[in-house]
Amino acid sequence: ISYNGIEKRYEIECESDGYSGSVLVRLFQYGIQAATEERTQDYSKMEIHLPQISLVVLRDEGNPPDKVTYEIFAPAGGHTSYDKEGVLRFEVPVICEAEYSIDALFEKKLYFLLPFYFFNEEKRMAEYDSDDEKLQYFVDMYCDIVERLRLIPEDDLSLRSKGVIIKQMASVTGKLTEKYERLSGKVGDIMGGQVVKMEWLERFDAAVESGVTKGIEEGEKSQLIKMVCRKLRKGKDVSQIADELEEEEDTIKEICESLAEYAPEYDEKQVLKDLKVRQTA
Repeated sequence: ISYNGIEKRYEIECESDGYSGSVLVRLFQYGIQAATEERTQDYSKMEIHLPQISLVVLRDEGNPPDKVTYEIFAPAGGHTSYDKEGVLRFEVPVICEAEYSIDALFEKKLYFLLPFYFFNEEKRMAEYDSDDEKLQYFVDMYCDIVERLRLIPEDDLSLRSKGVIIKQMASVTGKLTEKYERLSGKVGDIMGGQVVKMEWLERFDAAVESGVTKGIEEGEKSQLIKMVCRKLRKGKDVSQIADELEEEEDTIKEICESLAEYAPEYDEKQVLKDLKVRQTA
């Protein structure tokens, strides 16, 4: 996430089956993978920075803790700057979706968690589907979330972000309600505009057409450039890189030619930084 020229990397793992200690392995593996991909190194030293890691538990099962702790022990006899036992210790916060009401999610601006709020209602889906009054309660709750999102100033939450959240709400609730005919139908009606008029989402759809597609393309291009930089540092040529990355040789050749000025370090961070400056110039 970049803000005012400051960049921070986050790894947010989402667990839909309730808490289990097995998720600790996955959290650490992904964190190390992300840190290794962004490493800096020279002949005798490698520096890696773990991202800010957190865990979001969607179902209130397994008694999720408030945090989990990792302890990393340096090899015996090694030199470390952490503590006298050679232990690096860090904690990872755990967020349990069930502990947050809709009001709390809005108050704390945890808008990205709104689609997953409906996991809290999963056990009541059968009641909503079979009782007219409770079904209307569900519809009102759903529509209220949409309306509250609409009223958030775009300086705080962009139109694109609102639209993404709304569409994720539809995706999540669609999966959770698919075996309940009446409830599923109501969710479809809401997103079809029959219950709630969401003309503002039409502007979002238009923005997504260009903006999100552009963002995906830029992200894929950045990832390709980073991989090419790493392979150039290893002394590989255009043909080898194209073969290993399963890309057209002309595409790789064009990238390699544009990276020539960065040889032999091929610092991908600097490359992407310069590329971003050129795009905004």
